[in-house]
Amino acid sequence: MQKVKRRTFSGAVCEQEVFSVADNRKDLKTAEPQERFKTEEERERHKWLMSRRHHARVVNATYSPQSLYSTLTMDNENEVHTFEEARRIRDLFVRRLKRAAPDAQINIYMGRGKSTHRIHFHMLSNGLDEKTILEKWQAGNIVRIENLRAHNYYNGV
Repeated sequence: MQKVKRRTFSGAVCEQEVFSVADNRKDLKTAEPQERFKTEEERERHKWLMSRRHHARVVNATYSPQSLYSTLTMDNENEVHTFEEARRIRDLFVRRLKRAAPDAQINIYMGRGKSTHRIHFHMLSNGLDEKTILEKWQAGNIVRIENLRAHNYYNGV
């Protein structure tokens, strides 16, 4: 068996994957690891882990310590109870941000609070300043806006 190394660079992070291929394989550049799964659950878990790795690569390649991390919450007047309702607020907010800064890179994630179970947003942004975020968020409060840490890479945040 031949060993093949595949390297993926995303920002300052290099991932290396090592796998075996058959000895009679001529073109090693197009070789793929042979994944074998015993159950459909294992296959789904593998696909989920692949998507997480892809997301981590995108974040590592796109964002830097100059990028901003924000936590956005909704006040009582704008509170929503389903993620479908929250998507509309998120989409309108992103549209306002993109209009103000067309080259900005924005990732917004929805979540529920641990104790209150209220829907809120976490946002990674590159190319936006704090003033623009504060002006464009109209649905409630901004808990924090801070730069990303410089001492580690962001494994899917």
